[in-house]
Amino acid sequence: MNISRKTLATAAFLAATTFAFTPAIAAADVPSMYDSCSSTQEGQRITTPNGDTLECVGVDTGTGYDWEAPN
Repeated sequence: MNISRKTLATAAFLAATTFAFTPAIAAADVPSMYDSCSSTQEGQRITTPNGDTLECVGVDTGTGYDWEAPN
């Protein structure tokens, strides 16, 4: 079985890019209380690493959305 250099180079490129992007995805910041969120996230709930549940809600004053503890 012969593997061409092009195939080997393609496989190496795919492996390198996969490993390069994996830590960035895993290290994404988890929002905390009163961080802003968007209207498309309104109603979504997340659980933080310390076990708190936050929900994206519209703020009472002004415009915008924040992560807050659900009622």
